[in-house]
Amino acid sequence: MPASNPNWTVAASFVSGIDASLDTLVVAFADFGPTFGFPASELDLSLVDSNALGLPGTILESFHYGGPFGVPGSAIPITLTSVLNPVLAAGETYWLVATNPVGPVGGNLAWSFNSIGDTSATDGRTLQGSVDNFALDYQVRDPDVVFEVTGNAVSVPEPQAGR
Repeated sequence: MPASNPNWTVAASFVSGIDASLDTLVVAFADFGPTFGFPASELDLSLVDSNALGLPGTILESFHYGGPFGVPGSAIPITLTSVLNPVLAAGETYWLVATNPVGPVGGNLAWSFNSIGDTSATDGRTLQGSVDNFALDYQVRDPDVVFEVTGNAVSVPEPQAGR
């Protein structure tokens, strides 16, 4: 999934455990921008399915969040409520793709690697990032960023035999 500026995008995948319609996403971010004299950041988060290669494919729903964020070392939980309620199929891989639409004018967002509300400085950042390359002086090949996906179980009808 090409972002408008892929250098400001990070993504994490998950596998749905049941057939469910999306209800909410909770992610934990801090904003490093104001710390370094940059304007406050913003967050675009998309729920994306997987393409044939297992990478982010088609956007199922997008969310925009303009703040407030936590401060460095103290990411806060951000709850995003689904309007489209896409159905997530059990066993399928989905992606949460986070972009700072402000780009280099805003600072950088830090997506917590720990529990929501954790106060340590461990995080993945949107600055100069991509699916597997986080900011500053380190890379994370298997990001274990914190997020929560909630949904409502749905029953998916079995295919009917032709008559």
